[in-house]
Amino acid sequence: MGWREFLKSRTDGPEARPFASPAAARRAAVGQRGEEAAASWLQRCGWTVLARRSRIAGVEVDILARTRGTLVVVEVKTGLGGGFTSQLESVGEFKQSRLCRAADRLAAETGAPVRIDIIAVCLPDRLGEPIRLRHLENAVEAGE
Repeated sequence: MGWREFLKSRTDGPEARPFASPAAARRAAVGQRGEEAAASWLQRCGWTVLARRSRIAGVEVDILARTRGTLVVVEVKTGLGGGFTSQLESVGEFKQSRLCRAADRLAAETGAPVRIDIIAVCLPDRLGEPIRLRHLENAVEAGE
């Protein structure tokens, strides 16, 4: 099965459900804004964004993209102000193992090379400041 057929068999993301609190709704909005910034940046770099918030092997994949014949599972971590360290550190062993499961399934079902990248997004504290991104390619080794 090629990647197009694989994606057709997946949903576009988790079903909409109400948030438990205003804080949860705010976190979700911040995360969505970060994912939008990351997807836009990838497209400006010449990548093809194939899907956002898709489920692969029971794992929510923030962005599934393609560049130079490689499928890329992209985990996006977003924070307000500050630096990138906390976002990058929040991708712990458990999340890494889930991302590997998704990448392994994707590779097995499509036959395409797959890697896992992380994009940390810092949203500005003040109006007029730019959004900053840090992209770590091959941040997690699939099959570990």
